[in-house]
Order: sequence, then structure tokens, then C-alpha cells
Amino acid sequence: SVADKEIKLSVDESTLELVSEKYRWKEPMPTVSNKGIELPDKSITTFNVYSILKAFNTVKYAVDSESVRPSLYMIDVVDGRVRACNGFQYHEVDTKIKDLTFSIPGGMTDNFISVLRYFDGDVEFFEDKNSYYFKNGEDSISVRKLQLSFPDLDRLLVRPLKSSVPALLQVNKNALTKALKQVKSVADDNYPYVELHLTQKEVLLRCTSKMGSDVVSQIEGKWAAKPRVATFNVKHLSQTVDSLHDGVLEIRFGADTKTKKSPLVVEGVGTWTMLNQMNLSSRN
Repeated sequence: SVADKEIKLSVDESTLELVSEKYRWKEPMPTVSNKGIELPDKSITTFNVYSILKAFNTVKYAVDSESVRPSLYMIDVVDGRVRACNGFQYHEVDTKIKDLTFSIPGGMTDNFISVLRYFDGDVEFFEDKNSYYFKNGEDSISVRKLQLSFPDLDRLLVRPLKSSVPALLQVNKNALTKALKQVKSVADDNYPYVELHLTQKEVLLRCTSKMGSDVVSQIEGKWAAKPRVATFNVKHLSQTVDSLHDGVLEIRFGADTKTKKSPLVVEGVGTWTMLNQMNLSSRN
């Protein structure tokens, strides 16, 4: 920061020296041991990096906070099914990559995705007692295994919901995304919700600010069940819609009761998404 424009740098086994016209620095060289990653002898499977990148970018919004539920603070992969859940959202993408099973801590998700972006083509997957390994050409990543296991959400969540959400809403993703962008401009921490008013004639989205201002947007949609109002965290709903396929979305709901609201469920080709409604008490 204080040197002239040109600095001469020289290095020997023990000293680093930097010399400019007015200044000279000498620093002892640290002892460095270049130890590469030692991979197991045989890989478990090979996969295309694009399919995993796409899946991780889809489910990462549902990773929980470590301080709330440590067992959900991860992205979990089982036989190529990539999934994450934070108690409100559940995203799952099936990459169809058999024998690919590992977990990534929530705190390193973005870094893991960033490294995979530099990989090209096929990635070899290895595993030993303590770590998972990913190798692409001459580059490798090692990830320590987690001590916590992901909950059995297939039994607790996915299978029960698949048979209990018959009511169908058909709506265009682009129209829903645009309407959400318009109405959520007034949402804040005190009123972080959006109401979906569903009738056979229209789908109406409504957000209310803490000062009482309302923003309403109406879009086309097909809803054959009785009229109802479904209430969601506007940020979570926006993230969920963004993660879904383009074109017409088929969103399913179950029956609401006084004590329990039905979640929103979307099942696509190789994907499964769930988003819980907000309780009325959380809207005050």
C-alpha cells in the first residue's frame, strides 16, 4: 500500500523479499506442506455436474437455520434425490443418479455450488468412513460427513400429503410470478404474508402493509373447488414459485380446518414441492 508502482519480488527457501525504490521488506517464509486429497481406490458412481447444480439451486431456499433445527440445516441427497426442508418449505428434485448419497451442511451450500460451477462434464463420487469426495479431471473436493441424519420426511410428510391434496389450482407461472412481484412490494416483517383468494372466476393476490395499505393483483386461473383464501409467507411463496417449472402450474390443496391449514403441494416431472400456510395468529 505504500510502495512505488514497481516492486521486485524474490523468494528463496527461507525468505520472501520485496524491494521498491524507497522501501524494502523481508519476511520469513512459512513452512508449507502441499498435501493433496487422497481419494479412495474406487469411485461409487459418476454423474453429470449440471444435473446436481440445477437440483441444488432449486432446493437451497428450503435449507433451515442451524439455530432452529440442526437436523434440517443441510441439503440431503439419497440415491440422486436432492432435498431440503425448513419446516415451512420442502423441495425435492430427483436427478435419477443411482448410488449418489451424501449430505452438505447448509452453511457451505453456496460455496459448494460455486466450486461445482468450475467443474465440467462428469464428476466421480467417492466415499470413505469420514468424508465424501468429488473429482473432475485433476480437481477434487472433500466434504466431511455430518454427524446428524436428515429426518425421514418421506414417511412423515411426503407420503401422507400425496393422498390428501385433491383440490387443484391451474395457473400460469409467469402470471403468478409477476403478480407476486407487484403485491409483495408492501410486505414487511410485521405483515410478511400474501393471501390467495381462489374462486372459479379468478385468482386474486393481496398483500397488506403495517400501515393498512393493500396491493391487489388479479390473474387468470382454473379452480374447481369451493372458494377459499390461502395465506402464505410471501418470501417463501416467491421462492417456491421461482423453483418450479415454466408454463402451467398444477398446485394442489387439501381441506382447511380451524386448527390446521392445508399446505400447497406441487408435483412435477422428478420434482416435489410443499409450502405450509401461515397460521392466522402469525398475521397479527
